Amino acid sequence: MVVRRCFAQVTLPLSVARVPLPDNGAARRSRARRSPMTINVVALFTVKEGEGPAFESAIATARPAMLAQEGCERYDLQRRVDDDAAYVLLEAYASGDALRQHGSSAEFTELVAAVTDLLAEPMEVLLLRPVGDQQG
Repeated sequence: MVVRRCFAQVTLPLSVARVPLPDNGAARRSRARRSPMTINVVALFTVKEGEGPAFESAIATARPAMLAQEGCERYDLQRRVDDDAAYVLLEAYASGDALRQHGSSAEFTELVAAVTDLLAEPMEVLLLRPVGDQQG
């Protein structure tokens, strides 16, 4: 599964399927002693002028299905205070497997189809892991 900029046009330098996520054997053994390591996703969007309400509606419609996916812990849309066209989608997944399953789900594919034409520019996706004592 390849995460794509603007969903269909330019491939991001990161691939959900190939990003080194904490699912190797050592990580699995470690999780037996502590809670799973969360994978955080920050997706940055800029929508076309006047498309904010349609974008918000598409995310709101998809949100319950996303949160129902196994391992999805957060799926929250935020809008920047200084730019009505700029949105941030904050996501959290219990594991790399949960993130990969999300990226290959029918719900994700449907959301991509619903928002692609609403975007003014390619989205940016950041994958993040907690560090230090935040690791659980």
